[in-house]
Amino acid sequence: QPGVQVAMPLDDHTLASLDGWGRWIEKLELKPDGDRLVPSVVYSETHGMDPWFANELRIGDRLYAFEHRMLRGFDLRTGKALFRVPIPQEYRSSTLCDGLFYLRNYHGDMGLGAPSETGLEILSTFSPGKRREEAATFPAVAGGRLYLRDQERLRCYDVRTPEFKESPPAWAIASRVRP
Repeated sequence: QPGVQVAMPLDDHTLASLDGWGRWIEKLELKPDGDRLVPSVVYSETHGMDPWFANELRIGDRLYAFEHRMLRGFDLRTGKALFRVPIPQEYRSSTLCDGLFYLRNYHGDMGLGAPSETGLEILSTFSPGKRREEAATFPAVAGGRLYLRDQERLRCYDVRTPEFKESPPAWAIASRVRP
């Protein structure tokens, strides 16, 4: 269908297709046909989703989608809506790390949330400081550090817990510089 916003692999032969403009979720099965894969629709469900940002997070068969000051939950096995609950801020960009949601609003303010079967619990919030323009970039978490970028700065925050263990370098040429 036209206007696919996100194609999310579910396993080796299926994917979820999310379209904010069309406001639907489809599950597609990819079947081999000679040297190509042919998609067939397993389900197609219409839902109201935010058309502007690809701001969905997946945990297992559950999809969490942020829409203005609401959080929506969907079952990716069936495409059915599970919940729609209010959240305290309009988070427009997010990332998932270690089972927690790192959430960012247009002002750059951050929230840390724990997803549940019925919604989201905001565990903490902070504001990284004033900026002249809206912050629409997604937070990134790597090596126990949270990276936030806006139009002028890149900020780094240590979010390691006492249980954090440094991973071995992925490449033999990894830097020996440690923060």
